[in-house]
Amino acid sequence: AELCQQFVGVGLVALCEDPAFRVRKATASSFAEVARVVGDEYVLRRLLPAFGGLARDAHWGVRKAAAESLVGLAMALKEESRKEAFVGMMTDLLGDSSRWVRMSALQQLGYFIAALEKAERVPEALLTQYVEIIEQSKANPDAADITYHCAYTFAA
Repeated sequence: AELCQQFVGVGLVALCEDPAFRVRKATASSFAEVARVVGDEYVLRRLLPAFGGLARDAHWGVRKAAAESLVGLAMALKEESRKEAFVGMMTDLLGDSSRWVRMSALQQLGYFIAALEKAERVPEALLTQYVEIIEQSKANPDAADITYHCAYTFAA
């Protein structure tokens, strides 16, 4: 774990600052695997701030990649750390200016709610938004993708 922190973690954080958006976009998808190895303390101290930067990146493609990777990174942490670390980030991605980022965040919302694991950790606003997705998709045939994601988020 220490070698991974020293070399891979430092390299991953450095790549988050790369001038090429494609590099930053590809970097977002690597956080979960690295987080599983380096431990919670390192993730919270070093990786989470860097990932938060990707979630606020100027390029929508980087923010979309962060939205798609957020649940995997959250699952790499102990459950009691997930709410504080990720709820604000998910809320920001759900309200993003880019339609593509919002759609990716919406597709991940049910999985994120499930990752919080205990009802008291799930903000009511996220649950309300999740239910509204389902209601709105009934009237909008173009929202079939979102309905599909909602339908398969929670086990029966």
